Amino acid sequence: MRRIFAYLVFLLLVSPGLGAEDSSGLLVLDSSGIYQEKAMPGIKLDEESSTQFRLRFKRDVPQGPSLAAIRRKLRRDGLRVMATLDHETDLDITPIRASPGLAIRFLSFKWNLAPGRILVAGDSGNDADMLSGETLGVVVANHTPELEEIRGRPRVYFAEGRHGWGVLEGIRHYDFLNRIRIPEEDNP
Repeated sequence: MRRIFAYLVFLLLVSPGLGAEDSSGLLVLDSSGIYQEKAMPGIKLDEESSTQFRLRFKRDVPQGPSLAAIRRKLRRDGLRVMATLDHETDLDITPIRASPGLAIRFLSFKWNLAPGRILVAGDSGNDADMLSGETLGVVVANHTPELEEIRGRPRVYFAEGRHGWGVLEGIRHYDFLNRIRIPEEDNP
């Protein structure tokens, strides 16, 4: 199944019309099941970081297509996947139903936990989906630029502290270890 998913994504990402200057790139599956890559300016498979449920590509910022162009291309070709840019250079392609946000919702439902009693923290673009739900979101100060697009959303707190200090700041912000409060909703 992974090979079929990977093959479809490869074919769609490297076919003409994606927006890169030279769209002559091509990935083909040879008879032994090995992907043979031909040059595609701006996007290159990162096999080492790819997993069974996520394909990761390295994106050359000046040469590679924009995230919007990639999403349009995937949608136009009927592939139901999510394309997420992480750290501006890592392009992750996952099945439409595989995301941190959906995993949190599943666990919330399975364990009968109110989403407002779950605190999530993130620092990069692949965390945006998880931070944007009904949970209590904390974005640490050392976040990547992709998370700026969720600034101002309800229940998303941008901490001044970096790494774990930012998470601790978020715990204090929401009074998470006590009665849990959402300051933005307490003071309309």
